[in-house]
Amino acid sequence: MRRGAAPTTAPPRGRLRLAGSLHLPAHRASSITLAGAYPFLAGPPSTTGPLVGVDAMTGGPFCFDPWALYTAGELTNPNTVLAGVIGQGKSALAKSLAVRAIATGRRVYVPGDPKGEWSPVAEALGGAVVRLGPGLPTRLNPLDAHGMGATEAHAPRLRILGALAELTLRRELRPSEHEALEASLTVWSLARSQP
Repeated sequence: MRRGAAPTTAPPRGRLRLAGSLHLPAHRASSITLAGAYPFLAGPPSTTGPLVGVDAMTGGPFCFDPWALYTAGELTNPNTVLAGVIGQGKSALAKSLAVRAIATGRRVYVPGDPKGEWSPVAEALGGAVVRLGPGLPTRLNPLDAHGMGATEAHAPRLRILGALAELTLRRELRPSEHEALEASLTVWSLARSQP
């Protein structure tokens, strides 16, 4: 309140006084959209793919294969997100989905394993675990262009070399450095093609 201003009178207790009338439009949505807010509107559980568990609403089996559902046109893309509180089983569900997908012929790649929980799963299933890092014997060859010819592999190799050089130098390459990389890559490619 400003100094010297007249005090305002408050509305009587238990009554709310609005400065104007509040008009909100009615909300309309399809049952598919409202199923998130009102789960009892959801359709029957999915029976496509490997068994995941029991549907909490119906007690029936719940199956899930995002790629099969995508192919059938029931999903607009096969991406999946698992979200929840720590310790509620997200990792267990992810590994369960992966193992069950492998059993139905899918291939699973895990690009990183910071907690070390996927390596035992891969090893138990006869998969390969590639361990990369300082002091480890495994190396990646950035020039390996498996399945590409020398001509079509030249531009991707050059981009990778340029990116690695910029990361190492922590700055953008100068035009002369780009030219030196391209010349070196050309000589390397020619040497590899010689018997």
